[in-house]
Amino acid sequence: MFPLETCDNDGNNNLLKGTLMKTELLNEYIFTEIVMEIAQAMRRTRQKQMEADGASQEEVANTPITVEDRRKALNILESERQQVVALLAELNTDFSGFSEGCH
Repeated sequence: MFPLETCDNDGNNNLLKGTLMKTELLNEYIFTEIVMEIAQAMRRTRQKQMEADGASQEEVANTPITVEDRRKALNILESERQQVVALLAELNTDFSGFSEGCH
């Protein structure tokens, strides 16, 4: 499906606005998926501990992903982001030469 160009009352093209909105939604979706993947791993860890503590199979299976799982996942993701940003700052590499000849 291709986005349709639309104009607002002032004649401004809304195609770019629509593209930016779709990009923002895609970014939110990707971010949410990453957070939920980390939170799911925390749930699995908790389930293993429950099994070791003698919880029933039903109780283990019905253990949900909690707000705390999500909170920890967000903290882990933020910590990873900070580490990557710090590493990039250490590199202090000028990548502008890589785009030469690409137009």
